Amino acid sequence: MFFCVWLVPTALGWLAYLTGASLLWLLRAGAVFDQRIACRLVWMGLLIFGSATTSLLAGAVGPMIRSWHNAGGPLPLRFWYDSGNLGLAFSGLAFFFLGLVMREAIRIARENEEFV
Repeated sequence: MFFCVWLVPTALGWLAYLTGASLLWLLRAGAVFDQRIACRLVWMGLLIFGSATTSLLAGAVGPMIRSWHNAGGPLPLRFWYDSGNLGLAFSGLAFFFLGLVMREAIRIARENEEFV
């Protein structure tokens, strides 16, 4: 059970790394102001935010899961806040909103090009 709880933030983190690598690969190919870049920024932000928040939740239930079979009973939930995870969650939100703004800016630029 402990493995399954920590698998979620780890898998989301690895998916965020892969999304970031594919974003860098697109930038290397010369696609700068492209919908694919904006889409990957949105997904990378969501995955980073998901990884950070599920890591906070997994840390809260971790002691309870490890002490499930203790004679005195399981430990209660321990809500702890790591500034690294909180900063990572806000960074994920920043990437998410940056991707949304970039997507809208690309749409507006293409719309303006159609008028000219």
